Amino acid sequence: MVAVDETEGRVTGWSYRLFPPPTEIPPPPNRGSAFNSCLAMSLIPGIFALYLVSKGSVWRFKLGLADQL
Repeated sequence: MVAVDETEGRVTGWSYRLFPPPTEIPPPPNRGSAFNSCLAMSLIPGIFALYLVSKGSVWRFKLGLADQL
């Protein structure tokens, strides 16, 4: 997982353990803790995007949406 700062477009973190706050949006089916945490964290104001690289796949999480790249 990579966190990118929206204002400067720079990487602000790498490989964090995420603990997103509860949201009003119902959680998706369980795709694993890393996937679900990135999805929930992408809803937090100030988070531009998160990227998850795992098992030969790359996912981008932005505004509560997940896109496989």
